Amino acid sequence: MADQPPTEEQLRRLKNTVMGAGYRLSELARLGDLHAGAATELASISRDLFGQVPADIKEGAIGLGLTRWEMVRGVVLPYTRGGLIAAVLLGGGRAVGEAIAVTQVIGAGHGIHWSLFVTGDTLASKLAEEYQGAVTKLQTASLVYLAAILLVISLLVNLTAQFIARRFSHERAGGS
Repeated sequence: MADQPPTEEQLRRLKNTVMGAGYRLSELARLGDLHAGAATELASISRDLFGQVPADIKEGAIGLGLTRWEMVRGVVLPYTRGGLIAAVLLGGGRAVGEAIAVTQVIGAGHGIHWSLFVTGDTLASKLAEEYQGAVTKLQTASLVYLAAILLVISLLVNLTAQFIARRFSHERAGGS
């Protein structure tokens, strides 16, 4: 049981125990909440990737005199590099996509603050919170513009992930 990553529900319970459940908390609380989803996604995918490294390669590295850490650093990580980068991007995408959880946790603060203990907003939580209550055409148009900005950011992240995946698959295939 100790070698399995914690579930998202276990991490949320830990956050609620430490920070208190049901309160509109700060940016720091938002990070804790989103970390619960992203960390479990990253841990799950990474564990699957590490399990796919052929045992012959790992045993060969140990047989050549590498320590366990040198084997992980020199064999396992390069073998799974593209997948690990994709896992980080997927975990980040999941964290960005949890708009409703963010809206419930961080409140509706306005402005950009340097402190992590001040309430705030994200693009996704602003859309989720205000779209149904939009009264004027200007407000609706502004929210549609925010959605377009969020779409462009998502598109750029996905294109970057595809570029990185192609680059690493090309390197693994022996291309220059």
